[in-house]
Amino acid sequence: MTGTVRWFEPKKGYGFIEPEDGAGDVYVHYGSMARTGDSLLPGTAPVAKPLEPGEKVQFEVVQAPYGRQATQVKRAEAQTPGVVSPC
Repeated sequence: MTGTVRWFEPKKGYGFIEPEDGAGDVYVHYGSMARTGDSLLPGTAPVAKPLEPGEKVQFEVVQAPYGRQATQVKRAEAQTPGVVSPC
């Protein structure tokens, strides 16, 4: 699924994504983001960069006890207008 980050508070580690299907906002937590950043220390896991409002993302949705939650969140790949991605 794809959507747009509505808001994300890096200090608190969470925010909301507006899915393109219009089904209502989905909660996103820092822990559910793909780790694609740089490591802080040698030999440690990469750190996810905070999401920015308006940024396009790809994600899966699970039903959590308190509502819909995004998992496996990653930034959507930028596409050049007029260029079709190969299947």
